[in-house]
Amino acid sequence: MNFPLHLGVISHKVLYERDGEYYTEGGFPRQMEALKQLFEKVTICAPVCKGSFPEGVDNLTFKGLLVNPLPNVPVASIRDKLLFLLISPYLFWCIWCFCRRVDVVQVRIPNYIGVLGALVMRWQKKPTFVWLAADWPGRILACNNSWYRRLVASFFAWLIPHLLKDWLVFVPEISVLKHARATLVPVVNTSVWRCELPSTTKAVIRNDDHISILYVGRLSPEKGLQHLLEAVARLQSLNWKLTIVGDGLERIQLESQAYRLGIQERVHFIGRLSREKVSEFYKNADILVVPSLNEMSPKVVMEGMAYGLAVIASRVGAIPKLLQDGRGILIEPGSPEHIVSAIKTLAENREMLGKIAQCGLEYAQQHTLDQLNLVMAHALHSYFGLNSERDTR
Repeated sequence: MNFPLHLGVISHKVLYERDGEYYTEGGFPRQMEALKQLFEKVTICAPVCKGSFPEGVDNLTFKGLLVNPLPNVPVASIRDKLLFLLISPYLFWCIWCFCRRVDVVQVRIPNYIGVLGALVMRWQKKPTFVWLAADWPGRILACNNSWYRRLVASFFAWLIPHLLKDWLVFVPEISVLKHARATLVPVVNTSVWRCELPSTTKAVIRNDDHISILYVGRLSPEKGLQHLLEAVARLQSLNWKLTIVGDGLERIQLESQAYRLGIQERVHFIGRLSREKVSEFYKNADILVVPSLNEMSPKVVMEGMAYGLAVIASRVGAIPKLLQDGRGILIEPGSPEHIVSAIKTLAENREMLGKIAQCGLEYAQQHTLDQLNLVMAHALHSYFGLNSERDTR
């Protein structure tokens, strides 16, 4: 289905521009590519950095996606947030002008750019739908429970449901918006196309005594990597290797922690890589660990399943639903003891590891970007009455 309309996507995802072409990282480019299959034209309104960019980015321009650049204003510190407040009227005006040029708008929340976009669309009467990617209040409190963060988290817990009132919202975990008066559509957050899945439906499990553990993602406090390192340090009796793919502000601290724990020879920090290179690490791993303190529905869980890995992940957000029915092992967030127990269980029981990997693979085969597009197309047609090119002939 292809709607003969111009979709505008409002996002905080930082894009990189060089020689007139735009790039970005993670699963975002693939989800934008999926939207390009639904709409005749897709333009992304997002912050843009010029010049150099990190390894592992995707070319949005080659995918036929257009970009409406916004100034890139960091919001990491209180000073940054104050600067963002000062420039927010200008950003509001930029988003306002952008939205007037498109037919339908997707607002991606939670983030400050998304909030501005939602406020704009409250004034402009155009079809608007929301992609809710995270539990913002939960993320704010994940690593620091200070009075200031509690105050900010309470504000956003109140604001988000009011912003989304009467809108169509695609969300991996409905309970996050249980008080919102919106039309909620549950989705599985993925970045894997059906054509990328293995041709076989059988997970391949090695029978030697070596266990290869993998983490893929950002290196930041809420990801819980400090607890993963503490856990594997207690597994000296096992023949294990931990590979950490990704980068972030916590990398230096995590490398220092691995050295202090005496496991630096068995923990490999790879850095950020292209999707093609990351896939090689998936293919050579046995277990994917997602030790996050707060998540909504990390795409990496579905990626691990798609590559036939047994997944160990925290009991947060939508992860319990993803791993139910024997598709993985749930651990309590922030608990090295639970991580130790889960890894030992799989390392010492290859049959169980194989069954979990097989169940996950079968689930991933049923929940791809292709399936996500069908769900979104049906919801957009039902909610807005949008018709495809086929229907309008």
